[in-house]
Amino acid sequence: MSYFNKWIVDFRKRLIQYQVAEREPQLNVKSYFVDSGNFFMDLIQLYPDNDNNDVLWNWLYQIGSIFAKYASNDYFGRFNNIKSTRDLNNCTNTLGQMRIVFFVLKEYEIHEKISIFKKFFERVSGFFDFISSRINENDYKISALYGCCIAIQTFSFFLEEFDEIDYFYSISVKHYERGIKILSEFLEKHDVFKEAPKSYALWLFIYKLLITEDLLDSNLINRGYLIENLNKILSSITKIISMSYTLDSTRELLVDIFDSYFSKAKEIMEHFSYSGSYWSLLARIAKVEFYIEIFDQEESVFEFLKNFPNFEENVIPDSIFKLFSSKLLGIVDLIEGDSTLKALIRENKFKEENFRDFFKTHFEILGEWSIIDEFKGKKDKLSDLRVSVPNTLFRITTEFKIWKRNFDKYPPVEELLNNMGANDRKGVIFMVNPNKNSIEEKLKKELIIDNSKYVPGTLEDLKIQNRNIPIFKARYIDDGKTVDIYFYILDLKAFWI
Repeated sequence: MSYFNKWIVDFRKRLIQYQVAEREPQLNVKSYFVDSGNFFMDLIQLYPDNDNNDVLWNWLYQIGSIFAKYASNDYFGRFNNIKSTRDLNNCTNTLGQMRIVFFVLKEYEIHEKISIFKKFFERVSGFFDFISSRINENDYKISALYGCCIAIQTFSFFLEEFDEIDYFYSISVKHYERGIKILSEFLEKHDVFKEAPKSYALWLFIYKLLITEDLLDSNLINRGYLIENLNKILSSITKIISMSYTLDSTRELLVDIFDSYFSKAKEIMEHFSYSGSYWSLLARIAKVEFYIEIFDQEESVFEFLKNFPNFEENVIPDSIFKLFSSKLLGIVDLIEGDSTLKALIRENKFKEENFRDFFKTHFEILGEWSIIDEFKGKKDKLSDLRVSVPNTLFRITTEFKIWKRNFDKYPPVEELLNNMGANDRKGVIFMVNPNKNSIEEKLKKELIIDNSKYVPGTLEDLKIQNRNIPIFKARYIDDGKTVDIYFYILDLKAFWI
């Protein structure tokens, strides 16, 4: 699996790069990311009982977060500003990435009504307007057909996942039906084999959609004519570029064609010479290699999935965590400036849940934050507060604790680690110190240094300019994954003056 290894190493590097980059992935990179995401999705759907699927979901979580990160207010305005085939292809990739994002949202039960999703639905109609008006033009025909197919596939997926009473369901129906109408009208008027004479992967994509969407009886594509054209073009194929798509489309629907194209893929790969200029095709090349060396070989599949490499750098970028931290400290300022709240704290009437509710309320006031609290847990576990970072799929779990209260029943570090989502890699313990004496050294010893899961040498004392609140960071190993925990200490001694 030499190309698979090349792909994983290269893809990991680029994914990490774009977690901190200010610009969104451009056309080739985005296409590469979409191809990679589709590969991970296909593996999960092919082998749903794989014991190592958490690793595959890890990768998808990171891809989805990258796509969500760059979806700013004007991101989907591109659907209404298509002026070239490049623009059209970019919009098609955007549709493909939204399918991946929603796939991740549903798995991790993150609220799908985050702003990026709403903006996508508000603007995507411009895409259909464009392909409807240009699908018969030679310069746009192939790209428009492919974009139409991706749109149908995407909205068909949404319809399977949304409840019928959901706001987005009825909108998805409208866009799905419009895509079907555009494609059907084209196929009724044109012979796709003559209009797109070399686009064998597109023929198969259309045919697969017609079967999947129960439109085969409409005779929009004749099965025998399709097979005839696929056999006719086979000998002239010399490039690997579309072979992964072809094998994906034929493995269940056209077994004889799959066998023929599988043999062709092996032949091409035997003479294929990789160079760095092919990097954007690495996911497709790795998928072909998977078909040749792994697919349909039970023992090989087991070993392949068992040893599938982790993303490893599965952490929230520091820039994103700093955004969360600044909001958290802003809410601390509100506490310190609230005389009524101070009185409740002095009288010992302000409990852990009150701190949680106070922070939850003020995060929600910000509007752009998606909040999941102890009573609205949407993953598999409860937590005091889980915040979905704006325009990303990254989540940060926070536990609110008052020093030494219920530590015997709910040890703070263990409680946080147990309540974090499977893919969360940063967590916060917001420790309230009700005493007049400092707890910094005791906290570092008891919750960090003496904890069996603590990674020695990772304790950091974080200093923030113009801030007196103690903040510590330490790394832990929990069930094979690394987790960074940030300890914020709110000293109440000033409240007793």
